[in-house]
Amino acid sequence: MLSRADIASADADVDPSTSQSVVLLRLTPDGRRKFHALTMHVADAGRRRQRPLHILLAVDGKVLSRPYVDYHLFPTGLPAQNGIQVNLSSNRAAHDLVAKLNP
Repeated sequence: MLSRADIASADADVDPSTSQSVVLLRLTPDGRRKFHALTMHVADAGRRRQRPLHILLAVDGKVLSRPYVDYHLFPTGLPAQNGIQVNLSSNRAAHDLVAKLNP
């Protein structure tokens, strides 16, 4: 599990390929290690069950995203060196999330 302390910064943006509003999360070194360990365990569980499983990204108890961890593509988990992209429904939602996550 990651907490606010594991987020170095959050920025609102638009995905150029889909025009969807996104928030780009950059993680601290400890946050990157935690995220990789979490997704490595999920990939391993998916491999045992023979189906991709997902993780939940939530803030203040509200689920923002349910990305799959495909054990075929990422057998050792997802790296987070470049951060995490969270797709959101609107620019407003992206800016609201950034305001919650940045100090």
